[in-house]
Amino acid sequence: MYGKTQKSLSDKESVVGRPSGFVINVREFEFAAGAGFIIPILGDMMRMPGLPAIPASEHMDIDAQGQNKRIELINVLVKHV
Repeated sequence: MYGKTQKSLSDKESVVGRPSGFVINVREFEFAAGAGFIIPILGDMMRMPGLPAIPASEHMDIDAQGQNKRIELINVLVKHV
């Protein structure tokens, strides 16, 4: 069983309403090995970048008042330049 919409493609000739008479040019393939997916990239299609292994929040230093100490340090340094 598979999901099908009016815009679905199929390689099964017996599917009613299956589009025909065209060629799909695949620019590249991306492999999502962990998920077990092979993702064909067509034309100008762009993929969203993945998330980093370590979230940016792991590098934040928040004080008791809820202020990000690194941002404050950068502001102080910029004022003295």
